Amino acid sequence: DDDDDGDDDDDDKEEEDEESGGAVDSSDAVGGGGAGGHGGAAAAAAQQRPRLTPEEEAERLSRTVFVGNIPLNTKHAAVRRLFSNMKAPNNDGEQSLAEVIEAVFFRSVPFSKSNVPKKLAWKAGLIDTTAHSMNAYVRFTTVAAAKRACRKNGAVFNERTLRVDMAINAGRHDASKSVFVGNVPYDVDEEQLRRHFDVCGPITNVRVVRDRKTHLCTGIAYINFAERASVRAALELHDVPLAAAAVATTITTTTA
Repeated sequence: DDDDDGDDDDDDKEEEDEESGGAVDSSDAVGGGGAGGHGGAAAAAAQQRPRLTPEEEAERLSRTVFVGNIPLNTKHAAVRRLFSNMKAPNNDGEQSLAEVIEAVFFRSVPFSKSNVPKKLAWKAGLIDTTAHSMNAYVRFTTVAAAKRACRKNGAVFNERTLRVDMAINAGRHDASKSVFVGNVPYDVDEEQLRRHFDVCGPITNVRVVRDRKTHLCTGIAYINFAERASVRAALELHDVPLAAAAVATTITTTTA
């Protein structure tokens, strides 16, 4: 994932795109149709809406959850179903968390052609599959619901281990329980790093720092552990070859 904190310059547009198969990248919304159709009408309506104030944007972000490392072929409905087996708080168990989701939108979508507008690239399926995964943001109706959704952190979804956290915390880590990993291959899969460091102890999340345009790894990653003792074990893997790398690669490990 990149360092995007989940805030967006055109959040109302995301809601229109969310139900029409759209995706959202760190620069603009993608998907939702062309001029003259439903998507064009939605875009025109969105442009007429007043922009959110900084306070309103902060309030929305406070009830938004970051979901990292989801498969590239994931649809909005599948993200909603991910929370369908959890009960929403403060409603006597009558609703699931999926029923109190206000919007789902994607970011860090790795398009294979940078010269094609993102909306067209999404509709045409021009996705760079070497990137393995993308990220999603899920906005709930309440902060309490968003916090409960974070219990999904570490859940396995279509053979990928999810990183689920409050959007305001997406770019942060506890340095005392983390290690910095350098010389990481540009095409690394988060699951590779997880398997490599799994012997050190329980991992809370893996964060691969990616280029905002290409979405390829910049050579840097962070491994966050549940226990501080795991950091010492991870440092012992300094200069140990990364397993299953396409090209023989020796990664470096230091304290974060």
